Amino acid sequence: MVVIKSFLLLIWTYIFQTNLFNFILVVLFFVWAAKKFDFKSKLDAMHNKVIQIIEDAKQNKLNSEKALADAKDAVKNLQNDIDKINADAQQSAETISAKILDDANKQVKNIELNADKLIAAEEKQLVAGLVKEISKISVEKSKENITNMLRDNTELHEKYINESIDKLDGLAL
Repeated sequence: MVVIKSFLLLIWTYIFQTNLFNFILVVLFFVWAAKKFDFKSKLDAMHNKVIQIIEDAKQNKLNSEKALADAKDAVKNLQNDIDKINADAQQSAETISAKILDDANKQVKNIELNADKLIAAEEKQLVAGLVKEISKISVEKSKENITNMLRDNTELHEKYINESIDKLDGLAL
């Protein structure tokens, strides 16, 4: 029994001197922590997440390659499309330019016609005004001449009065 005790004491001393006990304690701690915190499911979740990220990256790569191919196809005919757009724009510009010139010519003709009508109307109005003024002056000159003639010749004055009375008498009958 002494041998057994000494053997056990020797083993016990060996365990504490070699850090074997500390290693066993650390291993036991990691086993307990792994069970307690469920590291396996977390590692599996991370593994699945990495797999999903890789799959998404592959899908994104395929989508990008398809988008690149579509862009290359679209750019392939870009110069032809640009030339067609330029030709259409040139034709539209020429059509619009011709229409603008035609409209401008029509407006010029209308303006000239309206100007001629306005000038003719102003001419008529000016002539009418001049005729009216000349008529006024003529009437005043005639009145002045008659007044001077009647003042200078009193017999003529009496003659016109008598003629007027005779005409009034003739109307009354």
